[in-house]
Amino acid sequence: MAIFIIATLFLLFVIAWPSDKPSLTTEPMVKPIALDMDRILQQQTDTVAQDPNEVIKAHAEFPDMSGVSEHFVTLQPGDTVGKFLSELNVYSALPELLVADEKDLRLGNVMPGQTLNITLDAEGRLSKLVLGIDIANKLTFTATDDGYSAELFTEPGEWSERVIAGDIHGSFNISANKNSLSMSSITHIAKLLENRLKFRNLRAGDKYYVVVNEQRVKGEFYQDEVLGVIIKSRSNTYSAFLHDDGNYYDQAGSGLNKAYRKSPLNGKFRLSSHFNLKRKHPVTGKIRPHYGTDWAAPIGTPVYSIGDGVVERVENHPLAGKYLVLKHGRQYTTRYLHLSKILVRKGERVSMGQLVAKTGNTGRSTGAHLHFEFHINGRRVNPLKVKLPYSTEMDAANLKRFKANVLKMKKQMGV
Repeated sequence: MAIFIIATLFLLFVIAWPSDKPSLTTEPMVKPIALDMDRILQQQTDTVAQDPNEVIKAHAEFPDMSGVSEHFVTLQPGDTVGKFLSELNVYSALPELLVADEKDLRLGNVMPGQTLNITLDAEGRLSKLVLGIDIANKLTFTATDDGYSAELFTEPGEWSERVIAGDIHGSFNISANKNSLSMSSITHIAKLLENRLKFRNLRAGDKYYVVVNEQRVKGEFYQDEVLGVIIKSRSNTYSAFLHDDGNYYDQAGSGLNKAYRKSPLNGKFRLSSHFNLKRKHPVTGKIRPHYGTDWAAPIGTPVYSIGDGVVERVENHPLAGKYLVLKHGRQYTTRYLHLSKILVRKGERVSMGQLVAKTGNTGRSTGAHLHFEFHINGRRVNPLKVKLPYSTEMDAANLKRFKANVLKMKKQMGV
């Protein structure tokens, strides 16, 4: 007990003894503060940054009050551009849109899966229309002072070469297709070699080697082109290689195509309208480019393909009437307008001099005639002035360049 009393008294003495240190009540103690500037700046950044979803929500709560409206639709079977313009009370714009569409001929023949993006201004007038043709092409119509202007935008995509090779089992078509060669390329090869090779005579174990140039747009396959092919049977070797003149030749340089015709018509017909970028339109009276050559010809006059190719489009347009588009390799495209009858189908391979259509007076026309256009790499040129290879023979310089390219492709093939 005595020890407890002594300890208590000692503790009270220590507490009561005066100290040299300042009291908390008389003078505050100052401690240094460590500033973490990186942490502070990050907190400020986090405070300023906005969640994108919150931004969208804010815009939804405060909508655009300008009066401009935008309408998007994916076309279904049976849909037309006129249908949607009518629903938006701007159908009156259709005639001027079709005039602007004369060079591309797309609005009158829209397809399921294509898209329309229609913009109306504050007064409810059509200010812009965008037709999404496919993954690579869109056609934009923009209001101008005297109607509409049209501009075709094409996504170039990426081209890359690929070798497809293998043995034939069953048939060339089945074997090559199983080996990822497209049916369009298979059909093309069959057309190229039809006068030299009877494909039904090929046997199991015969070999094929193909170099194709494939185009992909936004990562998706869009189209391909045969650059070269070799088929080896037990008794012979057949080949076809594309030259820079747009024609195919065998590996020795002998022509496979029949080159090109100078005219899609046989005989002499009056030129009723020339290629003219400043022509006054005979119906509207406005200055509108005339992108082709017109021959006055009676309805039903035979129309021939000017070269080997494939049918790209078969359409019926309010202004162009029944018309046909043929593609001759990657460079050349021809168009035949105002026809009375078309004798080929889309995707069909055609030969130079093949009967493909008959002249007419369909669409907006002042009389029976054939409107013929020639495009080089998408650019419209005067059909009467374009320089085409009308012979399948190559001069020495071309032959040397061609054989060098063949050698390069054969190395790619491993032949």
